Amino acid sequence: MTWNPDHIADRRLRTARDRHIEVHDVMRSLIATREFSDMVALVAGARPPSGTGRPRRHSAASVTFLYFLSMLFPSLAKVESYLSFGNNWESYRRRLHTSFPDDPLLGKGSPAPTKSLLRHWKQVFDREFGEKVADLMFVHGVLAAAEMGIGVNTGTMLNPGIEAGMFGDAVVIRPMSRYTAGDMGYNQRLDRWQQRRYDKDATYYTDGTGTRAYGNQFVHLSARTGAANEVVTFGIHPLFKTESIRESDLVLRLVSDLKNALPEMAMVHYDKALRGRSVDQIWSMQLLPMIGVYDKSGKTTAQVPLGKKTINGLKVDLFAHRGGINIKALDGTFIPLSATKLSFIPNADGSYRVYCDYVVPSGTNCDTRLWGGNVQQRMNSPKKADFVYGEHIRAHAPGSPEWRNLYGQRSMAESVNSWMKSELLVHNRARSLNQTHQWIDLMFGLMMRNHRSLMLYRRRTQLARTASPPAA
Repeated sequence: MTWNPDHIADRRLRTARDRHIEVHDVMRSLIATREFSDMVALVAGARPPSGTGRPRRHSAASVTFLYFLSMLFPSLAKVESYLSFGNNWESYRRRLHTSFPDDPLLGKGSPAPTKSLLRHWKQVFDREFGEKVADLMFVHGVLAAAEMGIGVNTGTMLNPGIEAGMFGDAVVIRPMSRYTAGDMGYNQRLDRWQQRRYDKDATYYTDGTGTRAYGNQFVHLSARTGAANEVVTFGIHPLFKTESIRESDLVLRLVSDLKNALPEMAMVHYDKALRGRSVDQIWSMQLLPMIGVYDKSGKTTAQVPLGKKTINGLKVDLFAHRGGINIKALDGTFIPLSATKLSFIPNADGSYRVYCDYVVPSGTNCDTRLWGGNVQQRMNSPKKADFVYGEHIRAHAPGSPEWRNLYGQRSMAESVNSWMKSELLVHNRARSLNQTHQWIDLMFGLMMRNHRSLMLYRRRTQLARTASPPAA
């Protein structure tokens, strides 16, 4: 296909999507960070030195370095080849020795770490270790976000800026092995049939579209600057099938933690896994929920009366319909009102009553005396409400121009899913056999991506400062 210079494109072209940093640059930069030092301390604590057995040949820093580096390659065998090529390992060893000068296992002549070394160490990486990595990932994610301007609302509470929006999703990771319990294979060496290796944690999940997927489920939460490839993921957590915690509970915990760390966060993008009371809780965190509502066409809740309001001196019935606040037109159809302002009124218990001001659009098919009239509607449910507001209404009517302007951020959560599957998985399958090790793999990979995003931000802003005209 050739480019036609006479054709005017009708789609938006995204620029700078190919921004990237070479492996050597990102690894050398990562080694010098506090984040890497903290991770080395965690890794060292997972397998303390023993007074018996053979002395160690590799440092905990080498193990941590190999784990991060492995996230940039499709296999550990390719990592070994990369380190054995030319002066690669010696260059990294010197940088590691500079950061950890008191470690005798990083001295001149120290051997390069191998794939068997990482597999050996991963055996002691349990769920407790994963929780510690998750805490570390969150702390350093917040620090990176603060430097990058993420969490600073340059807009309003009703129309927040891109940097003040968080987005997340649940993703199912296919297991490393395609076999399940009961799949047998013949072992020629042992001359017998045996159970094939399989993921005991994997199970079937069904998404909102009814599509079934087999694997392990994880929930993640991120934010971005608005520039290409500048995304920070603050956390990814597993949903264990043996536990009763729901996706919505885990998401609300992640959202609450991030709101407390970055108080100017003003918006949440998520799919319809959050509904009803969960949406009310998001409102109570002083966040705008950009979450779709279920299609209630043909149901008794397709339209819900919100009571009578006075608009320009006239008594008018308000209705919740398809997520919007509406009045009825002269022909009985619905007229969505336009939101103009959000107000958060504190309660004595620390929660908030959330109200949104609306205006009746001029020129619509209703009593002309209503045109331009203002009305206020509560957004989160009172304790004695007949129904849950979060199940039926949003500040912006879904499908409205204001909704479409903000809802595009939702696709970034799918982008994170796609990136994990294409960059962190091998042939779209997990790198490790069980869910806990898959979780740790994903966190190492996403922390690497966070650091790379920070490097891209620094390069972009440094270039902007260099290109600025001299001060008068």
